This record gives sequence, structure tokens and C-alpha cells, in this order.
Amino acid sequence: MITVWLVPTIRSTTIPTRVSPELTITTFCSALGALVNAQLAVGKKLYGELSNENWNQGFMQHYLARWLGISQGWDSPSWTQRTPNSGPPAARRLAQVRYDSARLVLFGGEDGSGYRGDTWVYDEWSGTQWVQAGGTQPSARARHAMSTWYGDVVNRTVGDGSGRVILFGGIGAGGRVADTWEWNSNTQAWTQKSPATSPSARSDAQACFDVKRGVVVLFGGETSGGRVGDTWEWDGTNWTQRSPVTSPSARSGHHMVYDEYRERVVMFGGEDGSGKLGDTWEYDGTTWTLVSSTGLTARSHGAAAFDGGIRVFGGLTTGGTRLSDT
Repeated sequence: MITVWLVPTIRSTTIPTRVSPELTITTFCSALGALVNAQLAVGKKLYGELSNENWNQGFMQHYLARWLGISQGWDSPSWTQRTPNSGPPAARRLAQVRYDSARLVLFGGEDGSGYRGDTWVYDEWSGTQWVQAGGTQPSARARHAMSTWYGDVVNRTVGDGSGRVILFGGIGAGGRVADTWEWNSNTQAWTQKSPATSPSARSDAQACFDVKRGVVVLFGGETSGGRVGDTWEWDGTNWTQRSPVTSPSARSGHHMVYDEYRERVVMFGGEDGSGKLGDTWEYDGTTWTLVSSTGLTARSHGAAAFDGGIRVFGGLTTGGTRLSDT
């Protein structure tokens, strides 16, 4: 007999580990996936934020493999180069890519001739093609901030069942900008928002989605007057500036990721007027807390993501060395 637990919310510290030794991971995932689908139909949820729109056995197997310590193909410690049958976007740097609940969305950047204002989407499940989106686009820019955003954090959607990506600021041919745009995964189109209040025009800020509180958190960046250290939150309609008792120093080019297990925004590094930074901070929605003053090599403009843990890749050191560490 296979014994399976189903609970409304599972966290990494409470995942049951009673699995029959003779049971293969594929069989277990198939059985559990069927039961979970039945629970999702009546509004239950597994692991807090999984979407019943995007639910499938592969996603289930992915998370269970992590919990059980079993390596899967997409979890293996190696890179696989894809060869899409359409696209890809032109070569560029300083673009941004985010997930909209259905696909990856890339916007902007700069190439050898100037700033870019094109949007491309990539279906990560098929992994076969890049498709350029049409319609109204934000102005050409680079060094902008982008973040996933969901009004419904349980199903990772907004009220109409779509996922969203929020874009703010950046720098283009006319200088730094302070506009806010929203990408809709259903219509695959951008809409410019008109918030009552907004952060000042800036580039090299960072933003990430706080799943627990349902807001996008934006910190720092570089304005025409220099680097700033302010904290803002987007609730789907408006930006609100927060006034935490403690805050990191002003910076740009930092790394910011939401830790879904610990329910904290984590920020690392960046640069200020004197060089690169190597400190790590956490934000809980009330205040910033310094976790460590040292650790990784001080850097800016690397890449960071949450994958059961926070991963940082590459970046630039104070001396201008390009890093390739993970």
C-alpha cells in the first residue's frame, strides 16, 4: 500500500518523508499528482503557490525530486544550450527576463547600435521557439527593473487568470525614465500604468515579487542625482514608498531575490560611489536586516534566482573583472 499525505500547505521543513523504498519516483509522482489534482479542483493547494492552471506531473516530479534529494534532468548541475526553431532575439546586454506564469518574457537591453525596445516570449516547456510580441511597447531602454506579479498568490494569477510582469524605469536615448508598465500573459501585451505616486526616474534598480504579501518590492538604483537607497512596493495599482527603520546603503546593480521558503526578500552586493559591495540583507516587509557584511566576492550586475536556494552567477568586481562563478 502507498501512503501519501496531502495537506493544504507544505513547507520544506515539514514535508513528510515516509516513502516506500521500493516505490520509484515516477510511480510516486503519478499517484500523488492524481490525488493533488483532485484536491486542487476543490481549492486545495500544495506547496503554497503552485498554480492549478499550470499543474502537471512534470512540475510535481520536479518539486518532489527536490524534497527527496533525487536529481532530475532539469536539476542536474550543468547547462544545456537550446536551439530554438525560431528567433532568437538579437544579441544584447542589460536586458531583463521574467516568468509570467506561462512563459519567459524578455524586454529591452542594448546592442552595439543603441537601446532596444522589443519584447520576446519563450515557451520553457517546449523549449522550441522565441516569438516576438507585437502591439504597444515600452520605449527602448536598458538597465530597467522587472518583476513577476500576481494578485492571487495561491494560483499565481490575477483575477482574469493571467500572470503579470511589472517593468519600471531604466535608461534610454533620452535619459532615465520613471514609467511603469504591465505585461499580461493572456493577451501577451504591455499596458502603461498611471500610478498616483511613483519612484523617481532611475536605472539599475532591482525588483522582486514578495509572494507572502503580494507586492513587488523595488530597491535602490541610480538617478540623475546619484545612487539612492529607497524602498518601494507595487500593489497592482500604485507604488508606495516604505520607511523601514533600517535600510541598506544607496546602491545600484545589486541582486534581489525572494526566498520562498523563508518568506524574505534577499539582497546582495551592488555598487556605490566607492566600489563594489559584498553585503547581504533581508527585508520582511517592515525593516531591512543585515545578514552578513562579507561572504561572496563583492560584485555588481550578476544574475540571481531562487531555485530551492538562492543562486548567484557572475558579475563585475571593483577592478572590472568579469566573474563566472556560481
